[in-house]
Amino acid sequence: MIFVDTNYFVRFFVDDDHAQHQAVKQLFLKATNGEAELCTSPLVFFETAWVLASVYDVTGTRLHEVMQGFLEMGFIKIEERELLREALVLARQHKVAIEDGYHLAWAKAKGCIEMATFDRKVKRASSE
Repeated sequence: MIFVDTNYFVRFFVDDDHAQHQAVKQLFLKATNGEAELCTSPLVFFETAWVLASVYDVTGTRLHEVMQGFLEMGFIKIEERELLREALVLARQHKVAIEDGYHLAWAKAKGCIEMATFDRKVKRASSE
């Protein structure tokens, strides 16, 4: 199994280094053809979103679309894929950061009935 790090996803989505972008595409093609087994972590998901937003100014709807595409890569194993999908939905629905959407989804999945936070948007979203 091959662990796919943040910079691979960034190169794939941004294509600011064509040679690296091609290397990523080749690895992803191998995985889709069953020639390689890939995995990544939820942390890489969040790092990718952060790099895209802070370095490449990919924000708002476009960031959500790109990160949804990340989660649609079924040839890459990632823990909590469904929770991350729910995080994107909640983030978009409540106009909060993706990581706050994750906190909302995680808390809901764990049966939390309240969130102790000073973030008004998150607090409001958690009570809905």
